[in-house]
Amino acid sequence: MKFMFFTPAILVLPLLILLSLQSASATHLAGARFNAVQMDTGKYVVYFKFIRDCNGIKQDSVSIDYTSGSTSFSHTLDSLHRISVRDITGLNPSCGVLSRCAGGTYPYGMEEQLYVDTVDLTSYSTCEWQITYHACCRNLGMQSNPVDFYNYMTINKCVYNSTPFFAHDVRNFLAYNVDAKLSYGVMDTMDQGDSFSYELVPALQGLTTSIPYQGYFTYRMPLSCWGYPNYSLPQPQGFHINYRTGIVEFRPIQLNQVVG
Repeated sequence: MKFMFFTPAILVLPLLILLSLQSASATHLAGARFNAVQMDTGKYVVYFKFIRDCNGIKQDSVSIDYTSGSTSFSHTLDSLHRISVRDITGLNPSCGVLSRCAGGTYPYGMEEQLYVDTVDLTSYSTCEWQITYHACCRNLGMQSNPVDFYNYMTINKCVYNSTPFFAHDVRNFLAYNVDAKLSYGVMDTMDQGDSFSYELVPALQGLTTSIPYQGYFTYRMPLSCWGYPNYSLPQPQGFHINYRTGIVEFRPIQLNQVVG
C-alpha cells in the first residue's frame, strides 16, 4: 500500500521559525498531516491534524475532499468533529509568559487542531482514493504573495491496511547557528510488514502545482543554512534527509526567518 503525505518539503514538514530567543511573524496555515485507520473493508476513521498560526485567521472547521477518478465528495468537519485543540508554541511554563494562542503577551503562537472523520467507501468500485485538504492561505515564508495550502494522502481500499502516523510533536522554533536534527517519529502499530521511505518534495498549492520560492531557495534548500545554496554539501553543511529514517539535519544561519 502506498502512502503519500505532503505539505512543506518533508512528508508533513511543519512551519519552521528560526530565532535566537526571538521570533518572526507569520500568518494562516502552518502545517497539516493525515492518517487513517481501516475499521473494515472500505471503512475508515480518518484523522486530520493541522497547525494554525494564532496571529492569523481563526479557524473552527475544515473541509476534507475524497476523490477517486471522476468521483468526488466532501465532508465538512466542525467543532463536533474536533477532538482536541492544543497550544504547541513550546514556551517554557517557568517563563511566566503566555502565547498568542492563550491570549498572552508573547507575540507568537502555534495551535494544533485534531479532527476525526468516518468514511464508508464500500459502495464504490474503484480502489485508489485521494484524501485532500485544500485551503487558503499558506504562511508566506519564502513566498512574496499568499498561496494556497494543499495536503493529501492516498489509500487503496481494496487492500486491508491502515496508514502510518506521526508520533512526535512539531518543533516550531529552532535556535540560530545550532545544528538542527528533526525527527517526526512515523510509526505504524496497526499492520505488519509495512516499510517506509522518505524524500524531499516541493510544497504544493494544488495537486500538480508547487509553490514558488524566492531567490535561490528550493524544496531541497528551503531556508538559509550553512552551505546555502548548495544543499548537498557534507554535514554539518547543506540540508539533508535520511531516506530510511526521515531525520532532517541542517544548521540555520539567519535570524527571524520564516519557512512556510
